[in-house]
Amino acid sequence: MSMSRLGRTAGLVAAVAVLAGCGNVNPGVAVKVDDESVTVREVDDLAADYCDVLSPDLQGNSPPQVLPLGYLRSGIAGLLGQRMVAEQLAAEYDVEPGATYDDAMVQLEARLRGLDEDVREATKTVESASAYVQAIQIAVGAQLLEEAGGTDATQDTQLARGQEAFADWVADNDVEFDPEFGVDLVDGVVQPVDSTLSVPVGEGAKAAATRDASDQDYATSLPAAHTCD
Repeated sequence: MSMSRLGRTAGLVAAVAVLAGCGNVNPGVAVKVDDESVTVREVDDLAADYCDVLSPDLQGNSPPQVLPLGYLRSGIAGLLGQRMVAEQLAAEYDVEPGATYDDAMVQLEARLRGLDEDVREATKTVESASAYVQAIQIAVGAQLLEEAGGTDATQDTQLARGQEAFADWVADNDVEFDPEFGVDLVDGVVQPVDSTLSVPVGEGAKAAATRDASDQDYATSLPAAHTCD
């Protein structure tokens, strides 16, 4: 299992499959994990900066692709929520992400050289999240298996046990997403949700709830302010 290549567009699009409205940029909390929180504005800023990184990949397709900004925002909110849970779990079990994660970060830093500072920091935040979560899950799983007498567990077994602990933590603690993002942590995994608290406004937003991120007819119909391309 390698974390040398951190996912970009695919990982974010896979994190969400619905768009519950992408026009709300009012100040507020995007995701809250116990006493820690990330604001909607912070998610919006990350999405705007990370879009600059994704644009060459999107334009490099034939034909060039357009990504609805709402999918990007929701994917980032989900990743940040997972990382915040992992940080809480790491503190509870007193574990570190380990050498594999450190090596992945060195490679990521090298790839980001030359980017503007804001774009570089946004990319680090987004692209390191999944690797950090997995590294903490492996470390926690290894500790729990060792405590149970399993000293020769494979990394896959450690990961599976850590994922269980991760899901248990989410079930036992407060993890809340702003309904506009249309995502939640289900068994510790980012999943799209049909939030009855988020009511799309307008025909375009209503249609978005039934669209897939790869639907280019829908994506190209959005205003430029609502797309990443």
